[in-house]
Amino acid sequence: MSRVPDPALSRVVLIGTAHYDFLPALASVEDNLLSLADVLTAEEVWGLPADHVTIVADPVTSADMLDPVVRAADEATDTMVFYYAGHGLTEPRRGELRLALVGSDSQRPYTAVSYAHVRDALLGSRAARRIVVLDCCHSGRALGTMADPVTAAIDEAGAEGTYVLAATAENQKALAPVGEPHTAFTAELLSIFQNGIQGHGPLLDLDAIYNHVRAAMRDKGRPLPQKRDRNTAGQLTLVRNRAHSSPAGTVHVQGLEVEGERARARLAEYGFVPTAEPMSGRVRKSRLVEVTDFDPRHHAGGPRAVQGKCSWHGATCDEEVVASVLVRDGGGDAWHAVCRRALRALGATR
Repeated sequence: MSRVPDPALSRVVLIGTAHYDFLPALASVEDNLLSLADVLTAEEVWGLPADHVTIVADPVTSADMLDPVVRAADEATDTMVFYYAGHGLTEPRRGELRLALVGSDSQRPYTAVSYAHVRDALLGSRAARRIVVLDCCHSGRALGTMADPVTAAIDEAGAEGTYVLAATAENQKALAPVGEPHTAFTAELLSIFQNGIQGHGPLLDLDAIYNHVRAAMRDKGRPLPQKRDRNTAGQLTLVRNRAHSSPAGTVHVQGLEVEGERARARLAEYGFVPTAEPMSGRVRKSRLVEVTDFDPRHHAGGPRAVQGKCSWHGATCDEEVVASVLVRDGGGDAWHAVCRRALRALGATR
């Protein structure tokens, strides 16, 4: 996949239970939710609209937890992400994973939500890809540790396009270190989203993220995460790599590296649409050469574009910029920041 999942067609549900009536509190879970929502909505990471990220903090009832999942699963057609952090309980007879609510009790596992209900909601989604992230615990551990027997839940990732990432293997402890702002596992995820991975390309797929988290946890002597996926699900691009940068003066045009000052872009911004401009009795046509995610580095000389404003339509356009495009016409090559309407006019979608 050569781009991040379409933010307009994707949904994320972040659920965490930090405070309990009968189980030890996990204060860092609250920060997990806020930090994940913040980074996933950042344009340079994924760029999800804020209203496509649902935060459910301290759910009290099953409906509090499941209704947002069902709603998001119904809306998503590209990628659906479900994240849970908190205590995880196991049903003693079947070993079924249950996700704890505020009032859940380890002696009454039926007071927690069965992961099977979450799984069924996800499997019923129209989303082409479903991602499950479980940073959950088993009750009865002292504050600062979480035990996470999730193997049964992970093994249920049997549907095409489903990827399940869990904090630990069965019968191991997942850490919520006292004094640290995030649980250990989620802290490593956040580090990747916020800082990227050196030596990787401009996009990060799920397997790259998993392998990096696993290596980081191993190096710190912390419990190792595990994953389950089907076929090529691990190759799904999730976020942009903030550690990636192209060499100065180099851009990619139709798969080739082209050296030149700003890729021969004129960077002078048009105040009109140049797709059909009379030129000595002829029509000058513009040809789309490349489309990328919006990157102000392409537009250093353009006052509107560098501010994230549409330079294709100029001052008459107040629409949201969705991409940077390299356009070739009779005047040469130029990078433009474009709105969705301009992108359609150029015969491209994003």
